[in-house]
Amino acid sequence: MPSGRKDRGFTLIELMVVIFVIGILVALASFSYRGIRQRIHRTSCRENLRIIHQAAVLCQTDHPEFEKGNLTVSALLEMGYLQKRYRCPTGGQYAVTGEEQHVRVTCFKTSDGADHGWFE
Repeated sequence: MPSGRKDRGFTLIELMVVIFVIGILVALASFSYRGIRQRIHRTSCRENLRIIHQAAVLCQTDHPEFEKGNLTVSALLEMGYLQKRYRCPTGGQYAVTGEEQHVRVTCFKTSDGADHGWFE
């Protein structure tokens, strides 16, 4: 070795810089993961809303005497319009409300406070 210096590994500063950069990348990835997870929950809940809405509209078509105020997810399940009880991924509850020509299904009381919207 012409300079008389032994090159045997990394210095402490180099290792600290690498660990710092890896820490920043992990923080960015976890932040992105949280946003993706919220979008997945919202999409899943909206699909449940769509299915419950279709069942409610079919029930209203088959039973026009059924009052819309009495139409619930449990009633749809008991009458066979839903095959299973759909659950919001964030613990929300589904409600069926309606007026003369419209049936609206909403998700409320979510554990994360997110608004998953409604389907009409």
